Amino acid sequence: MDFDLLSMKLRVKDFMKNTKPSPWVVSFIQGALAFAYVMGIYFIINWNTDISRGIPYFILLELLYLNFRASAHWYCLKVSREEKTVVSDAFAAFKKRAFKVFVVGLLKDMALFIGFCLCFVGFVFPFYWFRFATYVVNDYEDIGVFGALGKSKQLLKGHAMELFKIDLSNLGWFALGFFTSGLACFCVKPYTTILYAEYYDYLKGQSELFDN
Repeated sequence: MDFDLLSMKLRVKDFMKNTKPSPWVVSFIQGALAFAYVMGIYFIINWNTDISRGIPYFILLELLYLNFRASAHWYCLKVSREEKTVVSDAFAAFKKRAFKVFVVGLLKDMALFIGFCLCFVGFVFPFYWFRFATYVVNDYEDIGVFGALGKSKQLLKGHAMELFKIDLSNLGWFALGFFTSGLACFCVKPYTTILYAEYYDYLKGQSELFDN
C-alpha cells in the first residue's frame, strides 16, 4: 500500500461525521482537562516562592497530563480502526499501562526539551523519532519503555518526509489554534489526531509487511 495523504484525509472526514459518540465530545473533555492542567501549573507557580515544595504537585499534574494526552491518541486509533468507541475512551490510558505511558511521555518530552536547549534543529529529531511512542504502548503490551521509543523510531525510518508532508498540510490548522489561543483546537484537534492515527496504522502495516 502506497502513502496516499488525500485518501487518508477523506477517510478522516468520514470518521468525523459518522463516529458515535462524536469526536468533538471527546475533544471537549480533553480540552477541559488541558485547561485544568494549565491552571494547575499556574496555581502551583504562584502558590509559593519555594518551587521545590511544588515539585510533587508538578509530577502529579504531569502524570495526569501525559495520560490524558495518550488517551486522546488511543481513542483516535479506535476511531481510525472503525472500532466501537465510548466517551470513557477519553480516559483509556488511565485504565491500562498508566505508569508506562507516563514514563514514555516524560522521556519523550525530556528529549524534546534537551534537543531544543542544545540547538533548535536538535529538537526536530526526537520530535519525529518518538512521535508514535504512546501508540506503540497501546499496541504492544510486552514492549518496555525504551522499546516503545525505539519502535517508534524504527517505524519512521524512511518515512520522515511523509510525516513532514502531513505536518505541512496541517500547518493552517495549527496556526488557527495558535491565533485563537487554543479555542479552535476543540474543532481542529480531533481531525488532526485521527489523521496521525491513520498514518501510524499505515506505518505499522508497512513494518509488518516487510518484516514477514
